[in-house]
Amino acid sequence: MSPEAFTLEPEVEAILREVAADPDSGLLRVERRKAARELMQRTPGVGPATAGLSAAEREIVTVHRAEVATVLRQAAWTQLCRIDSSTQLVSKHLAGGKNIESLSVREVQQRATVAAATHSLATPDRDTFEFCAHNLTGPAHKWPMPLSLCAASHRLLPTNQARLLGGLSLMLQAQPQGGVALMRSVCNNSPSHEHLVAAWINVGLAWSIVGGFHQSLEAYEHASRLDQSRTIAFAYTVALALQCGSKARGIQASVRLAEMVDEADVVIDWYVSSLRSRRSAYLWRPTPLSQQLLAHARSEFTGPGRRIADAFA
Repeated sequence: MSPEAFTLEPEVEAILREVAADPDSGLLRVERRKAARELMQRTPGVGPATAGLSAAEREIVTVHRAEVATVLRQAAWTQLCRIDSSTQLVSKHLAGGKNIESLSVREVQQRATVAAATHSLATPDRDTFEFCAHNLTGPAHKWPMPLSLCAASHRLLPTNQARLLGGLSLMLQAQPQGGVALMRSVCNNSPSHEHLVAAWINVGLAWSIVGGFHQSLEAYEHASRLDQSRTIAFAYTVALALQCGSKARGIQASVRLAEMVDEADVVIDWYVSSLRSRRSAYLWRPTPLSQQLLAHARSEFTGPGRRIADAFA
């Protein structure tokens, strides 16, 4: 999720620093084992009548709930952009508004500073996001930062943005099924078209990570029906249809891709390169069903779809 336009008031920053300095404060610290459950809630997990709140915590809850929830989501975004892995994939929401809907985490990491700058975030605000990421979530072994920050934001003000970021965090922590559960909650309850499409794309990605090719194919097809212009959803649909041995679904998606973009399109270039590099690294391999399908139907995949099919050769 790219940064939301936001300016933090000095008064709120001072309150956050007071809460972070309090070792007994639990308002904005969520343990890993509780984070996913917190993100499934539909109502705020804390209110003015909650027992044990300090004066600073109570002021956050009663006056600055929305601002602090936004800061925490921003801090989670900052941390997700730094995950040091070149083998996992993340959605467009971490690309800072770039036109490639899915990027390797290493690519996202390289773009993070530029992405933040393009959203006109003042330096003090970026510093505050950094401060929150390093001080409000406790030791990393107890409270993994992005997931806990999302849960803390959601505890104050439940949003689908927090669920999407939390789901991505779980996927990048090798817990894709937990990510699926969170993003399914967005799929089932989001009034936002953008969030809905992103959630289905991420559900597809999570299932593909664990080898659930049929579930992944259904999710990408759902995303492509919701947004007929989403190139990456159709590209994944072609690849997943091949993996499942579904000729009709693969060719249908291939035809749609050829209508949308040409073979040299930047998203197709990235996607085919990603398929080949991940295959070379033994991160995936063609299924026997895909090989049987391509043995007699390869010529029926045209344009960008042919390039994707060639990555299975």
